[in-house]
Amino acid sequence: MKRMAGSLCPIPEAFFTYYGGKHSIINRYPPPKYDTIIDPFAGSAAYSTVYYQKKILLFDVDPMIVGT
Repeated sequence: MKRMAGSLCPIPEAFFTYYGGKHSIINRYPPPKYDTIIDPFAGSAAYSTVYYQKKILLFDVDPMIVGT
């Protein structure tokens, strides 16, 4: 598995994939600058799972993802 810059863990596999997912390009995103990650388009939480040691707030409007 590849490691992302600034991350202590390897890049995990996505929980699920879908069109527009970030998992395939996650190594192009910079490491977070702050202790809290706010992901307004969480999807499979690919970015957040790489930086699991941070405080993470996930949001999404897709009812299949948020369970509403």
